[in-house]
Amino acid sequence: MAAAFDTLKAARDLEAAGLNPKQAEAIVTAVRAAQGDLVTTPVLKAELSALETRLTLRMLAIVSAGIAVLAAIEQFSG
Repeated sequence: MAAAFDTLKAARDLEAAGLNPKQAEAIVTAVRAAQGDLVTTPVLKAELSALETRLTLRMLAIVSAGIAVLAAIEQFSG
């Protein structure tokens, strides 16, 4: 889960550092919007696991098809 971002505290901290309220609000809004693009470790692990499963199934299908082709060649050539 992504860490919570306290927008009110961030805005107050920016104002305390000397920014005017509109500047502080704009910065906090930009940071909050950027957080929507973050990927958490559990989500990334789940996506990688799903990808690994799909690739494994595709490799199994390719190997199975190759074995079937070799068996057919052997049957018809022998």
